[in-house]
Amino acid sequence: MELVDERTWHCLEPFFPPPKQRRSRCSGRHPLENRRTLNGILFVLKTGIPWETLPVELGFGSGVTCWRRLREWRKGGTWAKLLPFLLTQMQDAEAYNWSRVHVTRNTSSGRKRKVSQKRRRRLRRTMNPAAFTQEQLVVQKTG
Repeated sequence: MELVDERTWHCLEPFFPPPKQRRSRCSGRHPLENRRTLNGILFVLKTGIPWETLPVELGFGSGVTCWRRLREWRKGGTWAKLLPFLLTQMQDAEAYNWSRVHVTRNTSSGRKRKVSQKRRRRLRRTMNPAAFTQEQLVVQKTG
């Protein structure tokens, strides 16, 4: 079952990042081809099934594999490049539930740092000059 035909795939193929370099020793399984993974993602979007219930027998890999690859593509900006092309080139684009993979303007997720209590107090003090002692204010004024 192919949701992306040959002509469309040749146009989409340059958008994908090059495969990661594999280790020479204990390299593990070969990664699933991007075309098969994309077909799996589109199948989930078209049918509305949960990611985990994607049948492996269809040849798209597992649903979790497709979901992880989609997550990588979203973080790397690949999906943001693919989506407009898919929406214009696919004949039945309105049959897909695109809201499940909604792309926001900034798809990169920065590292969220937990702020310690000590840092929080320091930040609060800089925001509220009344929290400074008289001695600290004199030091700051003199430089």
